[in-house]
Amino acid sequence: MDADDISLPERLERQIAHLDAHPEIGVLGTRTRFVTTVEKSSGMAWFVNWQNTILDPHMHYVKRFVDVPLAHPSVVFRRELVDEYGGYDTGPIPEDHELWLRWMDAGVRFAKLPEVLVEWRDHAARLSRTHPHYTTEAFFALKAKWIARWLDRKYHGQRPVIIAGTSGLCVARARLLEQFGVRIHAFTDVRTREVEGYRFIPAIDLPGHGKAVIVSMISQRGTGDRIAEFLTARGLVEGRDLLLAA
Repeated sequence: MDADDISLPERLERQIAHLDAHPEIGVLGTRTRFVTTVEKSSGMAWFVNWQNTILDPHMHYVKRFVDVPLAHPSVVFRRELVDEYGGYDTGPIPEDHELWLRWMDAGVRFAKLPEVLVEWRDHAARLSRTHPHYTTEAFFALKAKWIARWLDRKYHGQRPVIIAGTSGLCVARARLLEQFGVRIHAFTDVRTREVEGYRFIPAIDLPGHGKAVIVSMISQRGTGDRIAEFLTARGLVEGRDLLLAA
């Protein structure tokens, strides 16, 4: 926790009681209340609201590549996880998200209490707003590494990888995956927009369940949820056939 974050009464008591009652959970957060002195902070407020919708282990797992699925100052985790899977990486990376992705990759289950038990305070000088370790580019480089590891372990190159999003930014993010050995089969979008050197598949013609993995790189707020709604209506399963990565 940063020095100005506030842990509300009974927070630790409730978290420890929940962990004692649920030995299958390794990492437990809480919902948070966002308090800021930054005038233009709608993006951060949206992010906190999004985090607060993610409660159970399944949702933490399938949303892990969208963004950090739980607020770091709200977390309690089991000490043995550090001994078994390692602690914080001190390299030039967003260290909390790296830790969560590494532990989730190892099968650790995450959850969140539904109560608001932390006031998460924001100001213009926070390192998450100013430090190069926490830039959007740093987060995408980290996510690309762990997406590539998951794809290799889960499918061993046996499923074609299709990138949702054809903007220059989406293409640049997709190429991060290629740096980690992912072979991109095609791109897709709601409108036909060819990406030089790659096949284009219209959204309506995307393969069905079990036939491919679609990785969405589109960042506009709410777009990922609409993509997931469209594809799950066609029988695809988020976390297996579809990954939201932005």
